[in-house]
Amino acid sequence: MIEALSAFLPAVILGWVILRFREHHEQLTGDLRGGPQKIHSTVVPRIRGLMIFIGFATGIFVASFVGYITWRQAAFVTLCGLPAFACGLYEDLSKDGGVVIRLLATFASAGLAFFLLDARLDRLDIAGVDNLLVFLPVSLILTLFMAAGVSQSINIIDGLNGLAGFVAIAIFTAIGFVAWKLGDGLVVSISLAAVGALLGFLLWNFPQGLIFCGDGGAYFIGFVIAEVSVLLVHRNREVSAWFPLMAVAYPVWETIFSIYRRRLVSRKAAMRPDALHLHSLVYRWVSRLSAKRAHESAWQRNALSSMICWSLAALSAGLAALYWDQTWKLASAAVGFAIAYTLMYRELVRVRNWRKIRPARIDGKDSKTLGGNMA
Repeated sequence: MIEALSAFLPAVILGWVILRFREHHEQLTGDLRGGPQKIHSTVVPRIRGLMIFIGFATGIFVASFVGYITWRQAAFVTLCGLPAFACGLYEDLSKDGGVVIRLLATFASAGLAFFLLDARLDRLDIAGVDNLLVFLPVSLILTLFMAAGVSQSINIIDGLNGLAGFVAIAIFTAIGFVAWKLGDGLVVSISLAAVGALLGFLLWNFPQGLIFCGDGGAYFIGFVIAEVSVLLVHRNREVSAWFPLMAVAYPVWETIFSIYRRRLVSRKAAMRPDALHLHSLVYRWVSRLSAKRAHESAWQRNALSSMICWSLAALSAGLAALYWDQTWKLASAAVGFAIAYTLMYRELVRVRNWRKIRPARIDGKDSKTLGGNMA
């Protein structure tokens, strides 16, 4: 547990520093109003990714110092995450970026991990497909796209206070638990360091959203999730390849479903931002139910909506940890989750007059967001 504690403390301290001196940097680091997903009325720092990265790196190097992992492993893990983190941080500071840049950055991170950490997809437990993965180029290409997809999926669900943070913690907990059962010290240390850094993030992000995760934090955490998933399956043949897929079912299915409804239903660009994600609809539903309770501020509705969505992450991660070595049960659970998500989305869309709900204006102390940095 020393990895989690050593990652938590610097993340919390850096968060305090960012808030204490926000007037000196918020023009550069602030999340400005505007866009289909935002309801906050003042500028909020969105460079929490810096805190997550520094906290995580601290936890990893402490793990190497006490002998849980090697110094070389700690250095390689940190180095591999740099491109994904740096790309996201650049977008946070410049308020500019694009899909191609994101893909190249996550490809670079996954490519480094592929060769430095031997983090490679060599099986999917699908008849016929696994035969192709014995070829290095095929394994490399699939690993790169998987890492990019998971990174983007965490960014997409980063739309309510505490949502992305809790989802990531649930995923890392499931992966770390299975790694602990199998004695995989590297995956355990990475998972614990990530959980510690994320808990430090949640202290400032939930429930009031004093600091936003930002693209830097979302891309980096998504990349780390992808890599520990690949490492666990590659290093431990007992683990079903469907285990990590079930653990990340919520963000991954949100991404797939968003591409489907944007591209095939709305005939729009697949990566065009909108306010029609599941958590966006949950927020509107909560706002509709609490319309008569004027004393409830936007951040309270935001936090409640986030906690409702937490149940999806807890369900998928829990089922993954329960059936981590049983492929047919995991595959069935993944299909069932996709069906349940789709039905839930359909029912929320059918709620009448939800489009007429307008987010309540809030004062500077309670300014929050509904999707500060989704793509």
